[in-house]
Amino acid sequence: ARRGRSVKVPPLSRQSRPASNECEACPEFVSYAIKVLDDAGQPVPGTEVLQFVKFPFDQTADVFLGAIHMASLALANAHKCFKLTVYTDDEFVAKNANRILSLGSEVAVKMMPKVGLNPYDDYQGHSKAFHPRKMSAARWRLDVMEHHLGQLGGKKAIWMDIGTLINTDMSCLYQNLPNFIYTPVTDVTKTFDIDLYGTEFGNMSSAQHLVYDDLFMGDKSFIDDVVAAEKMLSDKKAMGARSVASYLSLLSFRGEKKLHNLMKETNKCWGYQYMDRRRGKGQKKHLGAFHSSDTTARSPTTELYCTQSCNKVGSLSFSWKNYQTLRWHPCQVFDQKGSFNWFKAHYANAYSNLTKSCGAKIAPPPSSDEKCFIEEGATVPTLQASSRQVGSGGLKKGPGGGGSNKAWGNGGIKM
Repeated sequence: ARRGRSVKVPPLSRQSRPASNECEACPEFVSYAIKVLDDAGQPVPGTEVLQFVKFPFDQTADVFLGAIHMASLALANAHKCFKLTVYTDDEFVAKNANRILSLGSEVAVKMMPKVGLNPYDDYQGHSKAFHPRKMSAARWRLDVMEHHLGQLGGKKAIWMDIGTLINTDMSCLYQNLPNFIYTPVTDVTKTFDIDLYGTEFGNMSSAQHLVYDDLFMGDKSFIDDVVAAEKMLSDKKAMGARSVASYLSLLSFRGEKKLHNLMKETNKCWGYQYMDRRRGKGQKKHLGAFHSSDTTARSPTTELYCTQSCNKVGSLSFSWKNYQTLRWHPCQVFDQKGSFNWFKAHYANAYSNLTKSCGAKIAPPPSSDEKCFIEEGATVPTLQASSRQVGSGGLKKGPGGGGSNKAWGNGGIKM
């Protein structure tokens, strides 16, 4: 029996939606929600595929339901038409997610397909960052994409980690590009190793070639190229240090395949760029929301920006720990008054009780990040194609309120 009270989830059809996609295409998204366990059957720490070790839910199924719901709300916020397929190894979730979450026909939740062995299944290292089970499960992205693309019959699909929130219309990217990747590192002094031991492809520019694997798009031939990059490393007795991300980075470095980088194709902030990753456990989140020149000053609609670059947010990606923080303490992620109001407007349906605003004690002191902000109710200059910067100024902070944020899945769902 499942503990807790029943929670009524508003159907996805009631979410505020745009009148149409920017392009005619209806983008296809793929993800997975899976458990990653070690040889003793215990959750692997530090995994990026949403196996929460200490998440305060009734059962693992509730974790996956909450994540699928958030991902679906994000896509619905940005698209009139989309399709999301989530593969899971949890039978309860596969059978009941659509009914419990009222997702309609736009979201399908299916059981994971069978996956084959990969190079990480024989890897014996057990460091926190490179646990073999974590690396092997990360490699399953390719298995899932290959399986799903086979069902689509030649079409392409966008891979998104289930802990990634898409915040922009992807229809034109889906319609006009054969593939895309993204390289989020902006520090030109950073370097990285493609292979685990740095013997073949080491000390490479992170800003130019470090591709993250939480968001990418391709068709069957693209996946074949990624698998070929894996084989190239294997033939050299090497192993990708970051699983799929290493293979994508190798393709980027070699330059033989025409890869379209979102950092060059768009003027947006993607994935983990909103986060100051130099601060370790105290990673600061650089997010702000305000009116731009293409929204009216009196409109309740604001747009979310990364305040380090002053670019609109294309997507937000979360590790398992940061996603846990987002679900239970969203003020720690959206810690500006404006950004929290934006989050509340878009994701209130994922919570049974989302506070009206963040407490003043949570808001950070004024910083250089606020160069993107302006007075509430005003507008900012239009983003210029030749520049990624917008106007300066500061957003006034209100005192905020108190209360607690309760995710709808708290305590489980009665069946």
